[in-house]
Amino acid sequence: MRGTIEALSVTGHGGAVVAVVGNVAEAELTALARLRGQVGSVTIVQFDRSSWDPLAPWERGGLVGAGLIRVTGERRFADTWNAAFQRGARTAALLGGLR
Repeated sequence: MRGTIEALSVTGHGGAVVAVVGNVAEAELTALARLRGQVGSVTIVQFDRSSWDPLAPWERGGLVGAGLIRVTGERRFADTWNAAFQRGARTAALLGGLR
């Protein structure tokens, strides 16, 4: 993933990045988030282990930070995505901060 992030940071300055990830290191999430200054917008969809493993402990799901959507056993993808982008002006302001 590091090579892709580095390539995007060099060739950025427009467009949007939607990264769909599973269990990745915090450093990788941070590096993806840093792309916000180089591309139009960044949205990270992280699938928590509980989204596919019913025995895994559940973590908080939904829109958990600027541009970070966490899918969990409790918060399925469609519901989580739709809720994150249907918050009206508040979401628009939040997503505007991703640039």
